Amino acid sequence: MGLPKHLANRSLRQARESVPDMWCKKAILQSALKSWFLCLLLGAATAERMQGKSFKVAVDTDLGFASDDAMAMLILLQSESVELLGVSVVTGNQWRDQEVADALRLLELAGRTDVPVYPGAENPLVNNIEEMKTREQTYGDTNEGAYKGAWREGSPGPKRVHPPDGKFARRKPEATHASDFLIEATRQHPGEVVLVAIGPLTNVALALAKDPEIASRTKALVIMGGGVGTRPEFNFWMDPEAARIVLRAPWPKLTVTPLNICYQAPYTRDIAASAAQGDSPIAHYFNEIQLKGNFPNPVASFMYDQLAVLSVIEPKVIKRAEQMWLDVDIDHGPSYGSTLFWNEKQRPKPGSRKMEVQLDLDYNYFVDSFIALMRKPIRRASSLQPR
Repeated sequence: MGLPKHLANRSLRQARESVPDMWCKKAILQSALKSWFLCLLLGAATAERMQGKSFKVAVDTDLGFASDDAMAMLILLQSESVELLGVSVVTGNQWRDQEVADALRLLELAGRTDVPVYPGAENPLVNNIEEMKTREQTYGDTNEGAYKGAWREGSPGPKRVHPPDGKFARRKPEATHASDFLIEATRQHPGEVVLVAIGPLTNVALALAKDPEIASRTKALVIMGGGVGTRPEFNFWMDPEAARIVLRAPWPKLTVTPLNICYQAPYTRDIAASAAQGDSPIAHYFNEIQLKGNFPNPVASFMYDQLAVLSVIEPKVIKRAEQMWLDVDIDHGPSYGSTLFWNEKQRPKPGSRKMEVQLDLDYNYFVDSFIALMRKPIRRASSLQPR
């Protein structure tokens, strides 16, 4: 026997009204389960690597407080596979002293005041802002995207430093020069240190000049820089001579994350919003600095440095890499800082070295891995245990 007509109509209305709410709850539940599952998988993978595959890292960076460098450093801080020995800083996105303040404050917010910060080069080896302006009066903008970083019009200059988020960190930078820190880190841990260079390569080139053996003592070098068939990429463009010196050194393993693969990794508001969920200091950073301050026009529209760093921790994000010979144009013309390249079928330029060049990305896996790391409990400065 069926329901009376008035009761049947009421039930139908209630069912219809409940559908959106049911779907909303279902979507929220599915999102939560996906995040939990990703964190579980990432934790299991990290635990497996920690059973003898953890590694020491020194990062050389031109970190801006809202930049891709900042998020790349958060990846290193959050990964239990990484023992971060220190942060060396070079002028790039900002002037060096501002970047040092940014790095110290970011480490403080992330609960990692144990990590030292080493100021490095304020200027490139040869290139300089006056030459750049003269060159571009003749040739126009010479680098990809016309990005100038610290050399942009209206830059506050090398000695003006503002508090990154209204506050300066309590910890001060180290007195040791960044290049000396890199040398000493590899002397103390020969064959163990992965050097991740995500800014102009001035500090690394200076370290090589002081101690050429640093290359052979390093476990591996990972560079975010260059571009295969593109206009000069910013890091190589700012200090082409340093880039050439570093690419030609005898590293046991050298991996380059060029513009080509970075353009497959757009940085979206949805990514920032996912990382901002929760009440951790990192979630607060994404909410206040990224969502409220960096969008709708983010400092970096692509996840350049996050990709270089995460590829060290999660190699599966890279779908395709090729062995290539790379070098850098240092002729001070319109192509100054361009990446010169040869593949297996071509005869390379004398002096150039063979290296791994990342070319294709698993973007979904990359984003999921990044968000999972950002949403993990932060690691204590002392015991490095989740809190």
